[in-house]
Amino acid sequence: MFKGIITSIATVIQTNTSPNSETIIRISPIKNNFSQDLILGSSISCSGICLTITELGNNYFTVTVSQETLACTNISHWRKGYQINLEAALKLNDRIDGHFVQGHVDGTGKIISITSINESKVIEISTTMSLLQYIIKKGSIAVNGISLTVNDVNNTAFKVNIIPYTWYNTIFQYAKIHDIVNIEIDIIAKYIIQLQKNYKNTNL
Repeated sequence: MFKGIITSIATVIQTNTSPNSETIIRISPIKNNFSQDLILGSSISCSGICLTITELGNNYFTVTVSQETLACTNISHWRKGYQINLEAALKLNDRIDGHFVQGHVDGTGKIISITSINESKVIEISTTMSLLQYIIKKGSIAVNGISLTVNDVNNTAFKVNIIPYTWYNTIFQYAKIHDIVNIEIDIIAKYIIQLQKNYKNTNL
């Protein structure tokens, strides 16, 4: 479990494919002390994807990615030098400053516009209707692991506002039009929609 508050940016330094077709990725955090608290076998959010640390080295760690995770995330775009967001898993006494983020990415979206408003940025992201049905104005959403509030939503896209601190302390600072991002819907929205579907099915 995570809270969507990024604590370091990291660089992909190596990607390989294992004999059983899993993707093995070596990642180096930009903050030198970030790896000090990591534990072999623990969970870590890599741009919103909950992955397990399978190797720890001198300022790097390795994760293994399944075919299923590859299919629903933007990991296929990760190459040597690619920048990602990092967040270590929540501890029992941690503050919840964002919202509960599971690290279970629901799908991807594409950045279709970036607009400057005063010192902030408004990013518009297009995605599928299967995800948009869960997204509401002023609701919570995680984009590349970052806890954000939805500014607006329509039938094809949604908008989020990025304050300067978030912009310069996450990979949003490198964002470009057509970039593919990871999206995780607020878990409460998913439960509500599922309960509604179950209710309708039992009352047919």
